[in-house]
Amino acid sequence: MAATGREGGVTTTSGESEAEILLPQGRAYRAALTADSGTEAASRVIVYAISTSKGVAVLQILGDAETVEARAAHLNLVPLLITFND
Repeated sequence: MAATGREGGVTTTSGESEAEILLPQGRAYRAALTADSGTEAASRVIVYAISTSKGVAVLQILGDAETVEARAAHLNLVPLLITFND
């Protein structure tokens, strides 16, 4: 049985990306990758670090790699809709 993130750590990654972006809320950093790519345990994580007047807010989207990719257009809207009580 192949090692997975739950049993022995992440064995492979793919689809890495990172970028500084501008959201309606302000400046942000976006990083994404697929862990355990090519296995049944593959998961996709997308993390946003969003500047606020009180510090940094973190939004993490984590799910089955195929599902996250299939719903990418919808999931990309989430950080655009976030507001903070600054």
